[in-house]
Formats: sequence, structure tokens, C-alpha cells
Amino acid sequence: MSVITIQCRLVAEEDSLCQLWELMTEKNTPFINEILLQIGKHPEFETWLEKGRIPAELLKTLGNSYLAPGNSNVNSVTKC
Repeated sequence: MSVITIQCRLVAEEDSLCQLWELMTEKNTPFINEILLQIGKHPEFETWLEKGRIPAELLKTLGNSYLAPGNSNVNSVTKC
């Protein structure tokens, strides 16, 4: 498999850049990190590695549990 990296420069108003930064650092990154952590701890992880696929339903379940109201893992979003 080949990997292509695309680099670009984002030119926008500071408010827009701030919102994008919040999304990347405060919302999505902790969410993805938690999902990856949970997948790595799952008893069927080795099987998924061999198959090269993680069940979509599991990802949906993990995502919903992370985003559930009252979950202490979810960061409070701060304004720039």
C-alpha cells in the first residue's frame, strides 16, 4: 500500500482557524485516542489484525459509549 501525504496552507479568519483547532485538539484527538485504546484492549484484537478488519458495529458502539452524556472522558470545550 502506498501512502500519499498532502500538505496545504489554510488561510481563513482567526475565528475559523480557532474553531478548526478546537475540533482537532479538543474534540477529535481525544476521541480517536480513546477508540484506539479500547480496540487494543479488546480480546479479539489479534483476530482483527489477522483479518485486517475491525467490525463496524464495534466502532459504532465504542464511539457511542465515549460520546454518551455524563461520560467523564469527554473534555469540556473551551473557547479560543
